[in-house]
Amino acid sequence: MSASKLICSCYDAGHPWTTSCADSAVGVGAIAFKQSLRIYTSVYLLSYVARGKKPVPADIKKLLRGILQSSAFLGFNGFGFIGSFCAVRYFSGGFTKFNAGFLPAFIGSFLAILIERPSRRGQLALYVTNVASESVWRMLVARGIVKSVRHGEVLVFMLTLAALVPWYRRCTSSRDSVYSLSRFIIGGSERFSAPIYPDHGNRRCTKHALCKHKNSCIYYMLEGFVKKFIAGYGIHAGFRFILSFANLLRNPRLITKIVSNMDNVKFGLFVGGISGIVRSVLCNLRWITGKDRPEHGVIAGFLGGLPMLFYKSTTLASYLMWKTIEVVYREGIQAGKLPAIPGFIEFLYSFSTAMLFHMAVFEPHNLKPSYWKFLVNLTDLRFAQMNRQVLDLILPKASSSVPFWPKYEADHVSQELRSMFGLNPHFSMTS
Repeated sequence: MSASKLICSCYDAGHPWTTSCADSAVGVGAIAFKQSLRIYTSVYLLSYVARGKKPVPADIKKLLRGILQSSAFLGFNGFGFIGSFCAVRYFSGGFTKFNAGFLPAFIGSFLAILIERPSRRGQLALYVTNVASESVWRMLVARGIVKSVRHGEVLVFMLTLAALVPWYRRCTSSRDSVYSLSRFIIGGSERFSAPIYPDHGNRRCTKHALCKHKNSCIYYMLEGFVKKFIAGYGIHAGFRFILSFANLLRNPRLITKIVSNMDNVKFGLFVGGISGIVRSVLCNLRWITGKDRPEHGVIAGFLGGLPMLFYKSTTLASYLMWKTIEVVYREGIQAGKLPAIPGFIEFLYSFSTAMLFHMAVFEPHNLKPSYWKFLVNLTDLRFAQMNRQVLDLILPKASSSVPFWPKYEADHVSQELRSMFGLNPHFSMTS
């Protein structure tokens, strides 16, 4: 049985590492800010180096400002959650399923996102929405509300590409990352606005009159697969190299293990397969129908998603799905077909983060493991030190994966907690 409202102090349930609400909020905020400095320094520096720009004072100043602003945003998110957690309990008189997780997280996240640069808010909203959708699905499966679908991530990816490829083909240009990614994998020749390369009567160049690529269709298909396979292999191996750099300095022989890892091959087959299949389907449909129609992109995209069988990733499939929805929605706004909702990005970030924090409080066992690890590291274990055995009284099994019982200061534990758990003066659990 669960209680609709839990009467106890926030020291009992929320921040047992300190008796002060103010100290807990400021402390978590400071820890999160410190950890964020490490995270964002690496992210911003890698991003700057990847652009290949020569360092100039103006860029360095902008870089430092970006690191500090993003760190302040994430630090305030931690401060805002704990601060709102305590404030909501004070004004409501106790804890419920709604006000012990979702509500304080929404308030803290909404205030925090206003600190971040507007240009980054969309990326952050998309990221947390992606993680939240994965976590909610895990929660629904655990509750038996839905069933896990075999190869479900592959189907989601196929349907997403079925929408994305036609969009890319009719798009003339875009600064969006998904456009650049589509151009990299599929190639520029499949856009309707691309020029047609004449074959000049070359018999070796067997391609349809509507094909815009330079060489024969067979060469074009194979080129897409081979080049993107090599690129995918190199990207995956390079990423593993960066993550293992510290270990490589201690043991250089690990480079052989990194290069020969089969995941590199699988990722290469995944990227190369998309390119090869999309190009092959589009070329063959031009030969079969004698036309180059927009709906051909739907078929090519759907079949082009099959290579995810080589490299299954729920995160990748979900992220691309939400990114495609964002692109289509933005295009609809520009065309005047969909309304622009003021503050929607900020609301989406706050709502999705609140969902994640609610799950982190009440059911961390259903939260995406990598995000739970992120929260624990960001707060220096504080998130794992909430007394979820108390919260079990609101939502059973809250402590199933984190059965932490803190060492309380006897003078500050509420009488309600003593009564509920039958605690003796030394606060050992009694039978």
